[in-house]
Amino acid sequence: MKTKINLEKSIGVWLDHEKAYFIKPDKENHAIEKVHATSNQNIAGGEATGIRLGNNRSTNNEYSEHNKRHEHQKEYFKELSNKLKPYDSIYLFGPSTFKSELRNHLNDDKSFHDKTVETANADEMTENQMVEKVLEHFGVEIKRFKAS
Repeated sequence: MKTKINLEKSIGVWLDHEKAYFIKPDKENHAIEKVHATSNQNIAGGEATGIRLGNNRSTNNEYSEHNKRHEHQKEYFKELSNKLKPYDSIYLFGPSTFKSELRNHLNDDKSFHDKTVETANADEMTENQMVEKVLEHFGVEIKRFKAS
């Protein structure tokens, strides 16, 4: 049996590496905010394929590019976690492992230790489908209109 959830302190987030949709559940109106990842911007110097050095050795700054991508991901996690701080019940869902990576990041942050963070797999969805999934997760009755 689920405990009573305070919808004011609840949020659902559909996310992948490119974008996140913050869905604020409400019985009447549902607020949706879209956040784009800054991590998908071109990394300077990342276009070249590398320099052949002989004996099958080459350099293409893969290590540097990896570090830059990792730093951009950390910035994106920080942006997302700052938006999630006001909420006590957080539902992360989406198609990739990114939701689990974010959950691990939140678990390492002391300000999230007393909060509930749950994850679920979900495919690409329309905004209406996202809202429905969040409402269902938090146990909000979905009003459906019957055709007469």
